[in-house]
Amino acid sequence: MDDSILAEGCLKVPAAAEFLGLSRSKVYDLMKDGRLPFSLVDGLRLIPRRALVALLRNGLAAATADYESAGERERRAAAVQERVEALGL
Repeated sequence: MDDSILAEGCLKVPAAAEFLGLSRSKVYDLMKDGRLPFSLVDGLRLIPRRALVALLRNGLAAATADYESAGERERRAAAVQERVEALGL
């Protein structure tokens, strides 16, 4: 694993799901589809914080379009916008 990733921090799947406002299964789907990078360390999937922030910046709604209905995407988009504003991104 790249030391710069360790320095910036990684999150386990449950914490990443909470950060993104998604279920753990949707986070696993995003990793499986290659939409969310991760490293496997001693059986743990670690997701770089920068990947989560990039997903928020680039539009979580677009990344999860295959998994959510239009109503869910609309609610998620509003929640993402609030998070982005709260993080000052």
